[in-house]
Amino acid sequence: MQTDDVCEFLDWCRTQKIEFDGLELIYVQGAGYGLIAKRNFQSEEPVIKLPQKCLITAGQVVEIPKYKELVGNLSTLPSPFEMLVLFFALEEPQTSTYGPYLKMLPKHFSTPIYEGIEFPESDLPDSILSFWRQQQQELKVVSEKVESLKPKYSISKERLLWAWHVVNTRCIFVENRPNKLIDQTHGDTIAIIPFVDMLNHSTNAQGLALLDKRSSTYMVKAQKFILQDSEVFVCYGPHTNARLYIEYGFKLLDNPYAKVIINHDLFFELAEECGISLSEKRRDIIRRADLPCHLYATDEGPSWPLRNNARLLLIQEDKLDNWNDLIYNSPVDEQQEDEADKTLSQMLSRLRIRYEKKIEEISEQAKWMWKEELAVVDLTLKALQI
Repeated sequence: MQTDDVCEFLDWCRTQKIEFDGLELIYVQGAGYGLIAKRNFQSEEPVIKLPQKCLITAGQVVEIPKYKELVGNLSTLPSPFEMLVLFFALEEPQTSTYGPYLKMLPKHFSTPIYEGIEFPESDLPDSILSFWRQQQQELKVVSEKVESLKPKYSISKERLLWAWHVVNTRCIFVENRPNKLIDQTHGDTIAIIPFVDMLNHSTNAQGLALLDKRSSTYMVKAQKFILQDSEVFVCYGPHTNARLYIEYGFKLLDNPYAKVIINHDLFFELAEECGISLSEKRRDIIRRADLPCHLYATDEGPSWPLRNNARLLLIQEDKLDNWNDLIYNSPVDEQQEDEADKTLSQMLSRLRIRYEKKIEEISEQAKWMWKEELAVVDLTLKALQI
């Protein structure tokens, strides 16, 4: 049974010319709202269509008189992200033309930032550390801009945190036209899209969102057959569970995008622990080759770049000058490959010991991130032993 807010929102969507025939908006326990197919959709068939003018963008918002005045009170131009945060922080459902949509937005979020969970940086794996720092910095910068608007515009910390999360969890990549009142240093490529943002995330998504510039229409197309009574999903990106948790506040049971980041310095440390002596020349060549050493849950064993890094560890010093030819042109010698795999197995066994020690040392709230990465290490080790 649909609530009054849902009925009002759907009526509002129809007045905005948003087309969603064949879809039903439902509340999904633990995930918020979601969209269910009430009929079959064929591959390439539009599932949702809406005019481009329905997109909430920074350039559109800043042309509203009260927000144009607000920008005039800032010492620097707002970024597209900041402008959208200010919009959601100041709009009220009772007076906004977006009122029915605003009423549908979550009242709270389950991200660590929203719930006040602090992660010491030493507790986080490299795969998520830089993103965690980025999130903290973005919130800090927009908070400082809001402070500079007082006393004319008063936004509480709680309201700002909520608005920041609305934009952070619901914005979608769209290339927008430049606006002179918006800082274009990093371009303007985000929008909030009512109704489309009710689609939940899956790594096995059936829907693909895109903007058709010729018809000025934003749409979600079926990229595979969608069965009646199934939930329609899009993919928010190839994110690890740590990234999903920090950005959106949820995790997946079987996430194929789990990975382990092994930077070159760690790669060298593990090699030395295995008794491999590394000259500065060898280190420099491995860095110049710029092949990632990372592990991925979807790989059946070590990746091609990682194996080649192991080959560069083992080749004779006098052959290092021909490293490019060795990697890209020379056939792989079976004995060399076996030696590389043996070396990688030794290195990853030592990495495994590091992970086990780290899991013992860090806070309970961060252990699961390391355990998920340890599982990826184990998968690679198992493949090397076959």
